[in-house]
Amino acid sequence: MSQNKNYQQLLKTLKSTVKSLNLESTSQLHRDIEAISHNIINPNFRIAVFGPFNHGKSTLVNALLGNKTLPIDLIPTTGAAITVKYGNELETKINFVDGKKIQRSGTDILKEFAILDDDRRMRNDVLSVEVLSPHPFLKTGVEFLDLPGTNDREEQNALVKEQLLSADLVVQLLDARKLMTLEERENLRDWLLDRGIETVIFVANFLNLLEPEEQKQVQSRLRFVAESFRSQLPPGFSNLYRVDALPALRARLKGDVSAANTSGLVAFEAALQNIAATLKKDVETVSSPRIELIASQVQKSLKAKITPLLTEIKEFDKKNQAKNEIKIKAETLIKKGFAQSLSELRNWLNLNNLLAQYQSDAATELAQNNFQSWEKNNLKRDFDKLKTDLEKWLEQAYDFFRQQQPENLSISFPAHPELEIPPPPSNSSSGDAGAYAAAGGLGWLLGGPIGAAVGGGIAYLLDKGLQEDGENTAESYTNKIARSCIDAADEYFLKLSREGLSFLDEYERKADKIIKFIPVNQDDSEIAAKRKELKQWHNNLNNLNRELEQALGISISSEYKIFIEETSYQTNKQQTTVNSKYQSKNQSKSQSKTVYSYSGKGVKEDVGTYKSPPKQQIPKQQTPKKEDVEKKFTDWEIDEEIAQMKSEMNSPGFKFSEYKKKTQNNHNNQNNKKTNTTKSNSEKDKITNAYNILGLKPDASPEQVKQAYKKLVKKWHPDLFTNQPQELIRAKEKIRLINEAYGILSELS
Repeated sequence: MSQNKNYQQLLKTLKSTVKSLNLESTSQLHRDIEAISHNIINPNFRIAVFGPFNHGKSTLVNALLGNKTLPIDLIPTTGAAITVKYGNELETKINFVDGKKIQRSGTDILKEFAILDDDRRMRNDVLSVEVLSPHPFLKTGVEFLDLPGTNDREEQNALVKEQLLSADLVVQLLDARKLMTLEERENLRDWLLDRGIETVIFVANFLNLLEPEEQKQVQSRLRFVAESFRSQLPPGFSNLYRVDALPALRARLKGDVSAANTSGLVAFEAALQNIAATLKKDVETVSSPRIELIASQVQKSLKAKITPLLTEIKEFDKKNQAKNEIKIKAETLIKKGFAQSLSELRNWLNLNNLLAQYQSDAATELAQNNFQSWEKNNLKRDFDKLKTDLEKWLEQAYDFFRQQQPENLSISFPAHPELEIPPPPSNSSSGDAGAYAAAGGLGWLLGGPIGAAVGGGIAYLLDKGLQEDGENTAESYTNKIARSCIDAADEYFLKLSREGLSFLDEYERKADKIIKFIPVNQDDSEIAAKRKELKQWHNNLNNLNRELEQALGISISSEYKIFIEETSYQTNKQQTTVNSKYQSKNQSKSQSKTVYSYSGKGVKEDVGTYKSPPKQQIPKQQTPKKEDVEKKFTDWEIDEEIAQMKSEMNSPGFKFSEYKKKTQNNHNNQNNKKTNTTKSNSEKDKITNAYNILGLKPDASPEQVKQAYKKLVKKWHPDLFTNQPQELIRAKEKIRLINEAYGILSELS
């Protein structure tokens, strides 16, 4: 039999793959590969004869050879697989497991090494047995394989099953007296059909021992057996023959051609020779089905390795992807909140807004020598509130992304304004403002008619837009002092606005580095090792599939085409895809960012000539309140959503599938809010029940719902009942109902 290079490479791949699977050398799969390898490399055409003990296997082979080459007896004798091949002289070779060899003339040595012992056991020190015979049929490149009986001991069955794969043609000997026992039917299926052994011939023995009528019945049953087994034989050849083995052997030993013909030996021998000659020319007919089935077992073994790894890695990647989606969504939310707080603080620092809100009070407090206290309790208080609201977003970002530790927003307030008191008019009396100023600085302004006059002057001048009075009177001088207070306050606010906005711009640039999620490969050492292992198994499967296609020309079942590319070896690729999805959504928002600045119109570096814009032209803005900010986000509660995402992401039981399901449900609920204005009766009942669970009336506000939820969670949290088993069960059920109720009512807001 000529060697096929593709087959050789395929078998090499099978062996290396099985080795990588760490299968025991005694495993059936390992032994099957060794057997089929022997079949491929064996230059002879091997005919295996098998069946239960005492079916006449050795007798049949002896009849074909024309002498008593093999031992025969009434008890199971053959205890090894005996290969009979061509040799110039009749001799026997015994190969031992330890590497020793014995070669003797004749076959008497078989009785010592190739038959069962007194306990009907095979020898475990014998590796193989070969008999060399000068028969002409063997000289054509044919060899016989005489196998032990199959229904005696398990080790014999294992040997037979293994050796059948190394045969090019199988002759199954049947006992006509007890045709196709249950064991034989099972062997036909398990040992032959299921292993791709399709070149099979059935030979019925002992038919001569039956009465003529019984022979007809048996022959009918035999035809049924033969027809049910679709042997892959050359066209024109039957897979069913009759040979009375013992009469055939006797006839051949006596040279009785007529008796040999009557026994069925001649017809069977002729068919055997022709089948062997034809099949030797077509190796693929014999080997391909067997190799394909063995390869399919190896594929299954590889799949058994790949599938759990693939599942685990996919789940890990999905879990990471879900966490990344949470972080990216958090990035979007935090950026939105930060931009809102930044806008509010920038608006507050806008010069025009500072003057509109604080100019009058600052000038008055300055005139009354109370500016420091007013600055602390009013101006800095308002600033600190806006500053805190802004800084919390960076703290959230650092908590999520750990990119860079955020710094506190540092905006230095200008030094307290210094007043320049104009000299009093020359004609002022001791009661005039100048006299008070000369005596005690500005202390004279604290109360009294003149203090009231200065305060009124500040209000008057601001109301009139600092119109020049022009009269050189006591009242005109008071207005000059008021003008000095206003100018000092304006200079203070100009510095605060200019320096504050500059610091805020720098703070915003730093914030961009903090509020940024950078996806990274989050593999731990265990997952990294599993990815590597998965890739190795996948490569093994790919190599095997490629060799199968080249050697056998078959298309690989999709079952064994496992595309590892479906899981991401580069987690960054998945994360980048997710990131781009959210970035595209927010890109337009970032591009349209409003830059706040004060107008330079009417503002000069010479503060003394500065004219404040008329008060009535500037809409007075109140300090932003927290409730106002929250109201702007009623459709998207940033703080709460970020906290919820953080809790979900850090939960030990976090599952991607549950997160995706919840996200999808939330998405669907939002869509339903837009499209559905009415609710079914069942939905209404759920809502009513949700209000009852939280102890609320149906007209409760979203804030009331939130407060009731927090109150009930504090009351029924399971951690409070760890030492009370019965109450713990009750608490868990309460928490479940409370969470469900809150979820239902939250969707209504």
